[in-house]
Amino acid sequence: MNYDNREIIGITPLSEEAQKAAAAAMDINVWSTLNFWISEREEIRLRKENGSPRPWTNDKKLATKSYCNVRRFHDRGTRWCIERICRNENLSDREKLLWLVSYRIINSPETFEAIKFDTEDYDLSLMSDSPFRTAYMHAGTCITFRKWLETNRNETFPKGNGRGEALVVFHYVGVWSSKLLEILDANSPLEVHSILLSVPGLGKFLTHQITEDIQYMDFCKWKDLYQTAIVGPGSIRGLKRLFPGLKIGDKNSGGVLLYVWGLVIRFCEGLLPDGFTIGDLQNCFCELDKYSRESGGSRVYKPRS
Repeated sequence: MNYDNREIIGITPLSEEAQKAAAAAMDINVWSTLNFWISEREEIRLRKENGSPRPWTNDKKLATKSYCNVRRFHDRGTRWCIERICRNENLSDREKLLWLVSYRIINSPETFEAIKFDTEDYDLSLMSDSPFRTAYMHAGTCITFRKWLETNRNETFPKGNGRGEALVVFHYVGVWSSKLLEILDANSPLEVHSILLSVPGLGKFLTHQITEDIQYMDFCKWKDLYQTAIVGPGSIRGLKRLFPGLKIGDKNSGGVLLYVWGLVIRFCEGLLPDGFTIGDLQNCFCELDKYSRESGGSRVYKPRS
């Protein structure tokens, strides 16, 4: 068994009627493309890690464009995050969680490495002032952060190189640290989602990323029990390519993804890397959409109008 068999929660299955509609709407060419992308992208990773010489694929798009891995666990940024934050024995659970949220907002190992050690001794709790909180809730931008800090704290951050924006993120995480630390006691990924989505500025995509990363931390109570996925805009576009005649939106995208999950583990298990999750499948649909929109290569797909 290659796929993750933990219980999937928080996703409402399609009704029997909706499943029949999905089966009728499925484009077999796109299904073939999805199978090809999963298989070939994983082979590229294995060839690269085994030290095989370039080219690692004959597919023009996969050879020249940048795509995530089939499992997000294998992506460079995720591997860095797991090693340096999630499984860092020198960090407390509190530090791991707050550094994780900061890192995912910054979304760059290089930027995070460059600035985090300069701010280790900074007391993030200083930024719990209600005027700052109010300013963020009304505007929610780094510009608002910077203006408030410079006006009320006489603090100036560098501009134009990412460092200033990163320091502003640390302040932001400090403001919401008490809410974020509720995650330490969460009993399911759904509780984590609820806590994260209650924090202004953290959307569904970031929430999904952070929740996936939390599974690699020792304090996570549900990591061996449950899995789930939040279907983002890119993944919805990918699902629409597979089911061009089906209406897919926020309300039913999870059910459609769950329907495809059933097909994938039934017919495609041999293509899947070990530990493949429904969250990974969600990411694959985002990459499928990107792959289908790229020009060149041997697998260009144009959805029916």
